Amino acid sequence: MKTKKELKPTLSQEEYQKLLTHPMWQKRRLGIMHRDEWKCIKCKDEETTLHVHHIEYHAGLKPWEYEDEELSTLCEYCHLEIERLKKSGDKTLFKDVEIYKFPNPKMLPMRVMVVLHGHVCSILQYSKENILVTHFPFGRKSATARIAEMFKKASEWEQTLNQPKI
Repeated sequence: MKTKKELKPTLSQEEYQKLLTHPMWQKRRLGIMHRDEWKCIKCKDEETTLHVHHIEYHAGLKPWEYEDEELSTLCEYCHLEIERLKKSGDKTLFKDVEIYKFPNPKMLPMRVMVVLHGHVCSILQYSKENILVTHFPFGRKSATARIAEMFKKASEWEQTLNQPKI
């Protein structure tokens, strides 16, 4: 592994994307997924497509040159959310972001997630095409009651869906 003192010049996005197809990265990412037991480390999803996330980027390093603790397995939705938070300027550390998926995403045409970051709690809905459809941010203190209400309503809705039709 390269040390951070041995950084090479910054790679272009195109060059970096090409490196993601390199056999060295493929082997490395499979090793990280194996380490993380083939599930998202944030929401524990085992069914959605998995990605290996670079927690922090270092200019010039190839994707497989990172230390183990700088790589984590995320489902595609958690990966989208972590990247969205980074792009928004959110300064919450990766380790401090909590993500919970809706308990039964198959009953909905969308994926519903609860994300706790800093002093904010967000409820998000992603379409099957990975497009953020709805984003409800609010203060973390008021989150517990709202989340409990949301899950209660969803549970009631699921029960009505499962009732036999006459």
